[in-house]
Amino acid sequence: MTAEERGIFQSVIDSFYQRFLAVVQEGRPHLSAEQIKKLADGRIYSGDQAKAAGLIDEIGYLDDAIDLAKKKAGLTEARVVTYGRRGEYHNNIYSRLFGTGAGIAGLANLDLLSMVRGGTPQFMYLWMP
Repeated sequence: MTAEERGIFQSVIDSFYQRFLAVVQEGRPHLSAEQIKKLADGRIYSGDQAKAAGLIDEIGYLDDAIDLAKKKAGLTEARVVTYGRRGEYHNNIYSRLFGTGAGIAGLANLDLLSMVRGGTPQFMYLWMP
């Protein structure tokens, strides 16, 4: 990599990092900028570690999130509606397993790479000397 290429690559990384810090600060106002920088050093966290650090509120599954949303809305019943087009990418593990009616057989059709990506835009850079 040339010095110019390295500079371009580093500027993109720095830009993404600053945006990440800003988004975390917006969502976690109880954490200081210093605390966020200390936590945002590139490591991964388990759910328990993220909760202990104040990065998440709760640990749970989709049903837990639905129950909490119903409680906060003061509802006893709610229906979750998910829109999608036939043959379109399914953006989460639940839609891949249960959206087709395949049940447990849907496990054989999981696209692990798309689960890692999470269905969100992401920066990807491949460099080979």
